[in-house]
Amino acid sequence: MKLKLLTPQVQVFEGDVDAVTLPGEEGEFQVLPGHTYLLSLLKAGEMQYESQGTTTRLTVGEGHAEVYEDIVTVAVDSAEASSA
Repeated sequence: MKLKLLTPQVQVFEGDVDAVTLPGEEGEFQVLPGHTYLLSLLKAGEMQYESQGTTTRLTVGEGHAEVYEDIVTVAVDSAEASSA
């Protein structure tokens, strides 16, 4: 599936991923290929995505995520690499 990670200033990432874990308003959730349509508010916290056996962690600000036809679009206030 494809992940698009956006902030108001820049497109942080766009590429194929195997899984995405996001800090939803109601709790953390994971998106895998074939996921049903979803629109969710995000709280500030850590997100991660897995691609070809590598996990990337980012600290993100508030925003929202939309999952539609194996495209995950994440729009947040800010995003930076986690130090963990």
